[in-house]
Amino acid sequence: LSVLAPAEIIPLNSMIIRAPIDGIIQNIYVKPNQEVKSGLLLFSFDDTVIRNEYEISKKSLELALAEYDLAELKILTGDEKSKDNIAVLKAQKERKSAETDYMAALLERSRVYAKKSGIALFSDVNDWVGKPVMVGEKIMSIADMKSAEAEIHLPVSDAVNLDMGAEVLI
Repeated sequence: LSVLAPAEIIPLNSMIIRAPIDGIIQNIYVKPNQEVKSGLLLFSFDDTVIRNEYEISKKSLELALAEYDLAELKILTGDEKSKDNIAVLKAQKERKSAETDYMAALLERSRVYAKKSGIALFSDVNDWVGKPVMVGEKIMSIADMKSAEAEIHLPVSDAVNLDMGAEVLI
């Protein structure tokens, strides 16, 4: 007995690559079904806004550090007002530092790298470039090349007639 049926190769151990940030995908550096190595750049987001905010936060941090350093110098000269303001300036300096670190982390997450080797599974590149995505949205999967199975779409009536010991050719 033989039956013709469509089949789909399904990866068993795949890693889902999700959007780490909200944004617009600027570039996809791999092609569908391309073999990728761990550490390879897969795609990147448009980082214009993040980069600008990062630069602004760095300048704000520099200003906060300068104000804090100036207040420390004034304390050494005996300025009582600076003693009152030093705690506020220290808190501002720490907040600006945290903002800068956060923007740097966002900038780093705007580029997504493969965490394992395999085959990149996703739809056409043109479906993704320029598309806005939200955090957690699935972009692609990295499938283990050695671990896959065939999913055969066979009508029940044909499946019932097959001998369970019959050989399936794909």
